[in-house]
Amino acid sequence: MSADALVLTLLPTPFAVCKIGPDALIEGDDAATTASAAAVRSYLADLFAAATLPPAVSRRDGGSGSSSSRPMISITRTDDEISIVAPTDLALSSAGAPGAASWLTVESGWRMYRVEGPLPFAMTGVMSRLAGALADARVSLFAVSTYDTDYVAVKAENVEAATRAFVERAGCRVVVAPGAAGG
Repeated sequence: MSADALVLTLLPTPFAVCKIGPDALIEGDDAATTASAAAVRSYLADLFAAATLPPAVSRRDGGSGSSSSRPMISITRTDDEISIVAPTDLALSSAGAPGAASWLTVESGWRMYRVEGPLPFAMTGVMSRLAGALADARVSLFAVSTYDTDYVAVKAENVEAATRAFVERAGCRVVVAPGAAGG
């Protein structure tokens, strides 16, 4: 796939971005917390690799079902937080857990575009092209990358402007997935 032929799909599910704060990451004494934080910081100085699992392994339903029945979920951990991008209904149900208000922050109202891939690692400029088009249209984004592709989230009220920016400014084709409103 060339960068000129980018196709984005507006996914049907509304998403939320969640943050689990540092106080919820590690329970135990201060020595354990300090040692873990130091290990994470030293790990950041190391080289990183990208890996992926075969589709049959990564499917929560054991390998059956369409991709639209398996929502995109991303979990990223740093020494300061765990960020989770998940369908809004899943995120909001987690926010209702006992005591969650003290350690979970949920920012809902995001819509997700998937760049159809796979995108080879040697392909350059994809995120720059998409982010630039949104910046020119004054639309903020939240980006997530996987081994095979990129996802771009925009606030729901900006879907129309984002779709227009992707088409008119970035030269992309936008497909609205079945069940997705807007675009």
